[in-house]
Amino acid sequence: MSLLLLVKSDYIEYYGYTAEHHNVISPDGYLLSVFRIPSEGSPILFQHGLLLASDSWVLQGPEYDLAFLLADKGYDIWIGDNRGNTFSRSHLRLSPKSSKFWNFSFYEMGFYDMPSVIDYILQVTKTEKVDIIGHSIGATSAFVMFSTQPEYNEKVRSLLAIAPGVFFNSSIQSNVQQILKRYEPYLKKPAIDYARAVPRGVSYKTLIHLSQLSHSGKLSHFDYGPKTNIGVYGSREPPEFNLTLVTVPVALLFSDGDVHVSSQDVALLKLQLPNVVASYHIEKPTFNHMDFIWGSQAREEAYEFIMEVFNHLDGENLDV
Repeated sequence: MSLLLLVKSDYIEYYGYTAEHHNVISPDGYLLSVFRIPSEGSPILFQHGLLLASDSWVLQGPEYDLAFLLADKGYDIWIGDNRGNTFSRSHLRLSPKSSKFWNFSFYEMGFYDMPSVIDYILQVTKTEKVDIIGHSIGATSAFVMFSTQPEYNEKVRSLLAIAPGVFFNSSIQSNVQQILKRYEPYLKKPAIDYARAVPRGVSYKTLIHLSQLSHSGKLSHFDYGPKTNIGVYGSREPPEFNLTLVTVPVALLFSDGDVHVSSQDVALLKLQLPNVVASYHIEKPTFNHMDFIWGSQAREEAYEFIMEVFNHLDGENLDV
C-alpha cells in the first residue's frame, strides 16, 4: 500500500505499531486530534511545526522518525495536532467555512490547546508529568503556555525545543511574506478555501502574527494596532510574553543552516530562559529547518542528542 493512501493513525499501524486516536476539546470549543503509540513508559507529547500536522512525525518509519525511536525505547508517545490543520478542523459550534473559526494564532494554541492536551494525557496515563518535544511553532506554543499559565511548569518534566520559533532574524520576514503573497488570491475567499491551499492548514492570523514578530524582534501578543490594542490589552503596544516564567528544564536544538530560526535567534532565546539544561548547535550550513524532521541525517545529527537528553532525564541528571 502506498503511504499516499494512508491517513491519520494508519501511518503508525502501517509500520506495525499500535495506534490510538483521541479527541480533546479545548476550552473554546475546538476538537483537537491526538494520536498515541501506547506504552507503559512515561508520556511524551510531540507538537508539530507550521503548515504541518501530526503525521510529519511518523512518515518515514521506525529507522528514521523520532517518535518511533522513542517508542522503541518504551516511551508512551502522544502526537498532537494544531487547531485548524487537516486533523483538527472541527469545532463544537463553528464551521470551518466561518471566518470566526480561523480567528486564532499560536497564542490560542499555547493558552488553550496545549494545556488541554497535557491535562488529558495526565488523566489517561495517571502520571504526574509529561515531556514535550516541540518543533518550530510547536515549541513557540509551549513557551506561550508556560509564560501565561506558569502552573504548567509543574506538569511538564522537560521541554525539548527543536528550532524554536520565538525570535526571528530578517530572513523569516521575507519567508512569511512569500507565503502570504503565494496564497493572497485565496484570502479573499472563504477560510476553508484558503486552508486547503496550504499543506496541512494554518490560519492567516498565525502567519500575520509571525510576521509581526519578525518586525518587532519580540515574542509579543498579536498586534491589532494602537486603538484596538488599548481595548484588548490596555496598552497601545501588545504585551510581551514573560519568558522568565518558563522554569521547566529546557533543551534547545538548532542549526546554522536554518534560514527560519537562526543560531543567533536561539542564542537570544537562551539568554532569556532561566532553566536551559542542554543546548545543541548543529554547525552545518546544509542542515535546515525541515531537516530536523525529514532530513536523511536527522538521526545522527539531531536525534542522538535528543536520546541522550532523555537518558539523562531518566537518570535525573539534567546536565547534558
